[in-house]
Amino acid sequence: IANARSAADLGADIRTRTACVAAARLQDHWRLDLADQRSGARTTVEARVVVNAAGPWAERVMRGILGIDAPGRLRLVKGSHLVVRRLYEPDCAFLLQNEDRRVVFLLPFPFAHREGLSVIGTTDVPVDSPDEKPVASPEETSYLLDCASRFLRQPVPRSVIVDSWSGVRALYDDGKASASEVTRDHRLLEHGDGAPALSLFGGKITTYRAVAEHGAGTSTAPLPGGDFHGLTRDLLATSVQADHPGLPQALVAALVARHGTLSTRVLEGVRSTHDLGVHFGATLYEREVRWMLEHEWACTAADILWRRSKEGHLLAPAQMARLEAWLSSAYR
Repeated sequence: IANARSAADLGADIRTRTACVAAARLQDHWRLDLADQRSGARTTVEARVVVNAAGPWAERVMRGILGIDAPGRLRLVKGSHLVVRRLYEPDCAFLLQNEDRRVVFLLPFPFAHREGLSVIGTTDVPVDSPDEKPVASPEETSYLLDCASRFLRQPVPRSVIVDSWSGVRALYDDGKASASEVTRDHRLLEHGDGAPALSLFGGKITTYRAVAEHGAGTSTAPLPGGDFHGLTRDLLATSVQADHPGLPQALVAALVARHGTLSTRVLEGVRSTHDLGVHFGATLYEREVRWMLEHEWACTAADILWRRSKEGHLLAPAQMARLEAWLSSAYR
């Protein structure tokens, strides 16, 4: 989201929930047919260059949409994670060497205001298709709990699990037999013969800035909200709190964790919680929801509760339903 926001600030036309359904490679440019997945509307755009960074779908896009039959294949591997009630003090992270020689991490849930939760991850399970919704299997759950239990004073029971999530990693197929041994390095495939195209095979979201260095020197460019100018997140929260003394400290910390320095824009003109509009629960208010809708391309309650705030862990079903109803009435 921060990358999309940065691109939009530089003049890019961001089209979320839009599929490229067909592409024609002409002599010096591409013609692309796009389909809005909400309205079904179709549009045609032209581009000098196409970058295929479709993750687990990159091979399908390369061959099926762009019509390029280049060398290079993907290995798809599912990684699952468990969110559990906090397992230890203090607030630090661990890398655990498992008996199968894989590494499992154990760390605080990565949102400063979300006290009391830990994360255990991840697994390596081969999958055949990126279209299958990935979920943590009972075997993966046992694997992660058993690994954590080997290193903690008390065994970790299933009863402490609060949530789980899984994703499909697109690994460059280097021919290794075991999924855990397949390279985590990326490959950039340049496709000649006409208008330029580039496919990214492998890599991860956590290494994307290293991948980007192949094209431009952006390693020192802060993303929107990341221009802390030497401040820590705690110091930034203290500064924002000083400008908004009428707001609860936990709320300010949550907004700084989610928006960084942009939290000052989210809170522009706010003097008390009354100015924030509808309170949906926990630290989620109408003011921030509107910001997500207008500046972060949020469309649904799931976008807001899980993909941008993680407040879904703290809201009751009735509170989530209230957000759904508000979205339906405010943005019909």
